[in-house]
Amino acid sequence: MTNDQSSFCRHLMDMTNDQRSLSRYSMDMTNDQSFLCRYSMDMTNDQRSLCRHSTDMTNDQRSLCRHSMDMTNDQRSLCRHSTDMTNDQRSLCRHSMDMTNDQSSLYRHSIDMTNDQSYLSRH
Repeated sequence: MTNDQSSFCRHLMDMTNDQRSLSRYSMDMTNDQSFLCRYSMDMTNDQRSLCRHSTDMTNDQRSLCRHSMDMTNDQRSLCRHSTDMTNDQRSLCRHSMDMTNDQSSLYRHSIDMTNDQSYLSRH
């Protein structure tokens, strides 16, 4: 084991089943994914669900998830589906923390927009 993996195991006794499941697979994780799991004890179920699937994520998607602790439910919902997003749509999500509810609502539907519509929305 690496130090990170050892650290996971050492604290297994304090973990829930979900958290233990995350740790069990930590050997296959990159540093970014490990980082996500290490803090899973403080996460809600939604946030844990994001981390559990981080193995299939790109760096951009992982970056979105890493900051999910500070997100509202709407923002988390955007990130959860980031796997299906284009780069433009992902970029919109990344900045959703600074959005008002109205702006958030515009961006939430950007997946169905053409590039022209997306450009209008963005401004």
